[in-house]
Amino acid sequence: MIRISLRGRTVIVTGAYQGIGRAIAEALAEAGADLVLVDSNPLIGETAAAIARQFSILAAARQCDITEFRALENELRDIERIDVLIGNAGIQPITPIAEAGAEAGATIARVMEVNVMGNFNLLRICLPRMGTGGRVLLTASIWGKIGVPGYAAYCASKHAVIGMVRALAPELGPRGIAINAVCPGLVETPGVRDQSILEAEYYGTTLKALFDTAVSLQSIRRLMEPKDVAGTYLFLASYLSESITGQAITVDCGGVTA
Repeated sequence: MIRISLRGRTVIVTGAYQGIGRAIAEALAEAGADLVLVDSNPLIGETAAAIARQFSILAAARQCDITEFRALENELRDIERIDVLIGNAGIQPITPIAEAGAEAGATIARVMEVNVMGNFNLLRICLPRMGTGGRVLLTASIWGKIGVPGYAAYCASKHAVIGMVRALAPELGPRGIAINAVCPGLVETPGVRDQSILEAEYYGTTLKALFDTAVSLQSIRRLMEPKDVAGTYLFLASYLSESITGQAITVDCGGVTA
């Protein structure tokens, strides 16, 4: 059995307070990595402390909005070497184009600011401290490969993340740094559940019906949990993935086969 060790490696994870981000952090902590967990939620310190206790590793917390370049730069200033960079923070509000007035326009702008510019900020700040063998992983989505009515802004932002990865792979390759996107399907997290409740209300259906429809389109018909996705990040963060870069890797129980 192959065991992955990240002992001695420093990993930054954004959007780490809960959901997929926390599951990623726990998987990498179990492999021995030292963590810097970034989130705008003021309770990120509690998450970091809990993970540090559970896995006996170092886990620092940084409360910060990744769209604020100077603030993010200041929060990460003390980190001398970064081995793995995971840009997972993101938002997913519904944005029907028929309702794209002034208020909706601000929501659309915020989606692009967080999901796209937030990752650009992270990369600009952290890449100078990454060297040969470094790994960059950005969370995209299966909606970065398809289109979903009502979510044009989110789909556009995740298509942009995949494009970013494809463009940066040949830039970073000569430095020995691999960059990939992970594209999760429907994963039941607190954020997804809250957003899905709003979506169900908007379309006049139920949360159960919404989830059942999504699961029915998958080859493996079950609702995924964050831990179902975390292993892919662990693999891509490890030495086992040294020949993989510029890819958008789907993890969705076979819903999208592209």
